[in-house]
Parts: sequence; structure tokens; C-alpha cells
Amino acid sequence: MLNVQVSSPRVRGVFCAASGRIAVVGLSGSGKTSLFRLITGLDAGQVQVEVDNQNVSQWPPYHRPIAFVPQRPSLVPHKTIAEQVMWVQRARDDVIREWRSILALEHLWHRCPPELSGGEQQRAALLRAIAADPRILLLDEALSNVDRPHRHAIWDAIAQHWPDDRPLLFSTHEWDEAEAYAETILYVESGVLYPLQPRSHVTPVTPSMARLMGYVAALRDRAGRTVLLHPRLVRPGLPPDGQAHIHGTLTVTAVSPLTARYQFESDGKTWTWNGPPSPGGIYDGMSLAESVVPTFDWAEEGAR
Repeated sequence: MLNVQVSSPRVRGVFCAASGRIAVVGLSGSGKTSLFRLITGLDAGQVQVEVDNQNVSQWPPYHRPIAFVPQRPSLVPHKTIAEQVMWVQRARDDVIREWRSILALEHLWHRCPPELSGGEQQRAALLRAIAADPRILLLDEALSNVDRPHRHAIWDAIAQHWPDDRPLLFSTHEWDEAEAYAETILYVESGVLYPLQPRSHVTPVTPSMARLMGYVAALRDRAGRTVLLHPRLVRPGLPPDGQAHIHGTLTVTAVSPLTARYQFESDGKTWTWNGPPSPGGIYDGMSLAESVVPTFDWAEEGAR
């Protein structure tokens, strides 16, 4: 379990991560990296960190049961991957062998970082962190240089093999990545930590978060409510199963087998977006499969 209370010029808020995979989501510069560095003790600040109910706030970084993998791997340039793993190893040999295979590092085992690509270095840094057998693992966009097929395989392995009772936090500014790999979402904006939300029931709490999640507009439905428009929720026309019916003219044009172009006109305004494939044509209005009613003013930041 990880409990964090932080009040610094860069980050402020409270959260408790009991277990599982937590995505720390926010735009670039929102405070994600600063939060991780405060938790690990690499940066000084007014922060309290408890791991399994033990206060480690005054411990130096190398004594905390927390492993941190930054986006740019901090590997020792003159040591091979094998030497770096053995240098910090607390995990069992069979665990190391298993993860070495998962991360496809067997043929790179005796190479030094200058001989590795960016993605290979990130995989090596992840293995070194796992070898330390940490109670908490923090990944700061730590797989950003790994190609997509390998990245999917690594996340699948993490979901299967990472201990259920050990929180794993990873930062991202890509909502699709958070949605695909996390169980819980911690949203950060301008240094503010918003309450944790389960992935299956996430609702946006600010206009920036809504746009990051893919919402493209806020419109009034036939009941007079303001609802958020997301491409995945659109149903052309006014089918009876929609939760929110919106008057206007919707034009759908096929772009590819996987994508359609949508244009919606209502009250003299026009919105366009790309969304899931749908039969082309012109429809009298549209419905949303789910009504997402914002708790904020969508227009407060201006349309983008």
C-alpha cells in the first residue's frame, strides 16, 4: 500500500494506492514526473510517503522500497545488463530469468547501454527495477521508446505476473494507454492531484481532462441537459436506445474501413470529428449511447 500527501509548489494533493496498476494521467508539464520524484525522495518537498503503513519520508532514495524507472534510462554506461541486474538483485533467480525472457533481453545480456537502442535500454532499465524486488514500482513513460507489439506484450506480462499486493504506478499523457493498461486512474492537472477513479467508471473532472479523454464538444440534448460528446458514443439518427437525443443534422462520410468522418450542425454551429465506422449518409439528429453530464463549464477554457 502506498499513501502519499504532498504540498509543494509543483504538486499538491493526497492519494492512497492499495494495489494494482494505477495510471497517472495528465498533459505534458502537469506534474507527473515531479510527483514520482517526490515519492522516491529524488526531489525535496513537503511530502509524506507511507509504504505498508511505514513512514519512509525521511529515508534516502536508495533505502526506500520503491523502484523508479524514468523515461530516459539511468543505466550505468560501462556495466552490462547482467552486471547491473546482479548489482541490485534482491528478487529470486527464477523471477529474473522469467522477466529476462519476457523483456526479450537474453541476446543482449552481456551488452553495455551504448550498444543498445532506446527501446532496449528502457527494457533493461525495467528489468533492473524488477530485480530490486520493490514494494512499489513507478514507471515514468518508461516504455515510450518500445515498439507497440513489444509494449503490448510487456503490459500483458505485467498484468499477469506483477504481484497483486504491490502497487504499480505509470505516467502517461495518452488516454488510450491509461485505458488499456490501468485499473485505476489518477488525473493530474497544473500540479493538482484529483481523486482516484476506477477505469471502468471514469468521468472527466475538468475541460482539459475531457479533451484528453477524447470528448470533442458539449451540447444540449432534447431534455435541456448539457452533455459531453464523445465519438465512441455517437449513434446516427435518433434511435430509441440512446440516452441523450440531440437535434441537428449529422453527415457521416466513410474515410477507411476503420474510420468515418462526422459533421454535426445545430443552431448555426458546426462540429467535426473522426469516429468509428458507420453507414454514410445524412441523419436527422443523433443520440449518445451514454449521457455524460459535466460538472464544469466546458467553455471556460475556450473551444479547441
